[in-house]
Amino acid sequence: MALPEGHPPIGELPEGHPEVGSGMSMADAATQGLTPPPPPSQKVLWTTPRGWQEKPGSGFRYATFVVPGPGGAVADLSVTVLEGDAGGTLSNINRWRGQVGLDPLTPSQWAQEEKIIRPAGRSMVYTSFANKKNRMSAAIYSTPNQTWFFKLVGDDAVVRGAEPAFLNFLESLKGL
Repeated sequence: MALPEGHPPIGELPEGHPEVGSGMSMADAATQGLTPPPPPSQKVLWTTPRGWQEKPGSGFRYATFVVPGPGGAVADLSVTVLEGDAGGTLSNINRWRGQVGLDPLTPSQWAQEEKIIRPAGRSMVYTSFANKKNRMSAAIYSTPNQTWFFKLVGDDAVVRGAEPAFLNFLESLKGL
């Protein structure tokens, strides 16, 4: 399938980003010359929603949360920070869409879908999309030097049910 003119390449990751979904270990990433960015100079704090289980960050993740849902189902919230624009907003969103089996968006389609939220007065790009089974809701916060990604991924019903707590989590962020 040919991509529309000007569309970013599918599957192209930001510089220094490991292959997504490959199960690549940090050792494998290191042999390919991929290393996580240095930790942010500032300490970022948040209020963990009730029932969420915070896990230590590792590799490219600043933090990880297990988000419970009905019937023992869970979703995963990853907090990642990369240097610069991390490849650009639409490029990342289209890569994520591909991970759940959805077609990429053209720049004009994205312009119609783009949503800006302002938790704690910060401007963040927010997106949420699903295939028949899984959903991803994500917020992207960009500064001149870093891009923060907050991605909630899992069963559609679990992610939909967790979205209010996810938005409260974004509101609680301090130190960005």
